[in-house]
Amino acid sequence: EAALETLLSFTPPREADFLSLILFNRAFLRVKRWNELSTTLGELASKTNDAATKKTFLFQRAEILLTKLSKWQDAKDCLEEVLQIDPDNENALEKLARIFRSQKLYAQLGATLTSLLRKLKQTDKKNAYVARATELADLFEDELGNEQRAFAVLNNAFDAYPNALPIITRLAKQFQKRDDTESLIRVFDSEYADAEDIDHRMSILFRKGTALEKMERIDTALNLYREAYKECPHYMPINQRLISLCRQQKRWDELVDLYENELTRVDSDKRAIYLLQSIASVYEDKIPDSERLINTYKRILEVNPHNLDAISSLARIYRSQENWADLAPIQLEEANLCGEPQQAMSLYNDSGNLYMNALGDIESATL
Repeated sequence: EAALETLLSFTPPREADFLSLILFNRAFLRVKRWNELSTTLGELASKTNDAATKKTFLFQRAEILLTKLSKWQDAKDCLEEVLQIDPDNENALEKLARIFRSQKLYAQLGATLTSLLRKLKQTDKKNAYVARATELADLFEDELGNEQRAFAVLNNAFDAYPNALPIITRLAKQFQKRDDTESLIRVFDSEYADAEDIDHRMSILFRKGTALEKMERIDTALNLYREAYKECPHYMPINQRLISLCRQQKRWDELVDLYENELTRVDSDKRAIYLLQSIASVYEDKIPDSERLINTYKRILEVNPHNLDAISSLARIYRSQENWADLAPIQLEEANLCGEPQQAMSLYNDSGNLYMNALGDIESATL
């Protein structure tokens, strides 16, 4: 400090030559006198004719003004002076963007990011380009209310880097808003080409299939879901869409196959019974097949021997077939489980009559 004061008493910075300013610059930095350091850097920048050296001093001054003195306006002026020398200087554009971002100067931030994107594309810096493109698109949409500009930024970014997930995600939302399903599918295809995780791939195929359904390309959607199901049969969103489309298209055999395939993986009795009941409804209402229907209800009883719905359904089927030998014992089981005394008495009575009159089994009728 004493040496610096002595030096200042002989030569004020504004009157010093270039070499003296270099000495002042080092001294002010060592003793952390930021205001004087900023002034000295400004003098150095004004006294040099070398563009690279001038940019270096301006950058140093801008950093001091931003980080030590919180004078963002003066820092902005320094950086804009750099851009007069080098209009595409990436470092200056990044620092300007930081200033405009912190001050919420969104219009200036948009213009700066646009220039920065142009530079990043020229130098093929993918990660930086994608980050700034998504920021610019969000800025146009959320802060500047210009959805069209946001859409244009995303489209340009997609053309430059079609596998960049942040771009794909935002662009897909834009296409959905515009109901542009063809373009949306193109985005999904690009995303899928770069997807490695199985759940991510299935998610993409599910979204693509939903888009195809919206376009009424049902057969194409079905084929897509089928291929996805083969690769990952436990991915439930696709499983459910495949089931729904099979119902809509009345593809009953395929629907039963889907239920049967899931039964091989199910680990819950409740879910197994639900699937078997779904199979039974197909064999009863859609493609009537009494033998398969009976076998399906019997499979339910293998899972839960006291399932009253299955027992009642079997009794109804046997009665319609006049299959008294199978009806009598299943009706007794129904009577034991029904829980309604009057209904139970009626079922016991009917079973007794069946054993006695239809089957000639007096002993069973008596019991």
